[in-house]
Amino acid sequence: MFKLREKNKRVIFYFFFIVFLFFLERCLKFFYLSRGEVFYNKNIAFNIYLEKGVFYFLFSLIFTLLVLCLITSFKKEKSFYIFSFSFILIGALSNFIDRLLYDAIIDYWQIPFTIFNLADFYILLGILMLLVSIWKKD
Repeated sequence: MFKLREKNKRVIFYFFFIVFLFFLERCLKFFYLSRGEVFYNKNIAFNIYLEKGVFYFLFSLIFTLLVLCLITSFKKEKSFYIFSFSFILIGALSNFIDRLLYDAIIDYWQIPFTIFNLADFYILLGILMLLVSIWKKD
């Protein structure tokens, strides 16, 4: 009988976990869109405006670097880095899809000082995880 090695089991788990989180975020966007309870954010983080050409170039560059970091993490079997980069990637990919479909990011949660979505939370979580891992290393 075919047996999966422990590393392969983890890779399969990571893959399905990340796909689940991505689809959860997209479903939430469609839910709030269908109810008309969304905010269209044409800017990037901290309400910074970028021309479309500059934005797409920077996004492509950053996304490529993140994918390379993720691949490197898989080779070194660093689970914490894999999760960190995966959260950033799925958040960035979901927001990028919004830019392509709606020419803006679809935000749907509002708290007193900001408006955001689950993808933004994923990006923030991934960055915080990376900062914690760097802090713990030192």
